[in-house]
Amino acid sequence: MESKRKNFMAILMAMLFLLGMIVEAQAALITAEDIKNGGISGLFTSSALGGSFALKGMRGSGDAYYKQDVVGISDGCVDGEIDVSGGSIIITFDTPFILSDLELGLLFKSGNRGDTVNEKAKIVADGIAYYFEVTDSTTASWTGSGSVNNLSPGLNGYNGLWQISNPFGDTPVSKLEFYAVKQGSGGHADSDFGIYQMQGAVVPIPSTILLLGSGLIGAFGLTKIKKR
Repeated sequence: MESKRKNFMAILMAMLFLLGMIVEAQAALITAEDIKNGGISGLFTSSALGGSFALKGMRGSGDAYYKQDVVGISDGCVDGEIDVSGGSIIITFDTPFILSDLELGLLFKSGNRGDTVNEKAKIVADGIAYYFEVTDSTTASWTGSGSVNNLSPGLNGYNGLWQISNPFGDTPVSKLEFYAVKQGSGGHADSDFGIYQMQGAVVPIPSTILLLGSGLIGAFGLTKIKKR
């Protein structure tokens, strides 16, 4: 009997290890180009509202992000960015997705790059609105979970690039919407930005894990009954 119990535990540990490998394999990096191309098969689809997708190279030569692309909207006040003219980007995941990293570019402090406001973005996750707002050249506020890290200052000569780590905590999301928030009189001097990249992992299906566990326990129990 002790041998059977040990065998069962060994099988269970092996299956949990395999599940861990599956979750790791489902981790994904989503780039500006992936969004511009309409998505990644089996992972997500993206759509542009109020225009069409456009990539825009960041032009601040003060750091390593110079000429790297963000994705925005082709029409509006600022070509290649999501701005206050009404354009937005929608991302829909095929399976709920936990974001570990979200990076937004071209968000500047007032007085830089022709902006007269501290730029602000709205991100709607499954119907709940969250706000990101620049407060200084290297600091910003975020109304969701996680923390904000500045990757490139929101100043002339740089790229106003920001990283939000674990933006929604451990909560999986199925749909993301990106909007610029009007802070002043509108136009090109108001809020506008682009999406640089995001990272995360597909959520494993709980029912599958439960079925697997119950199946292993059931098999072990049946073996015990037959043995008797």
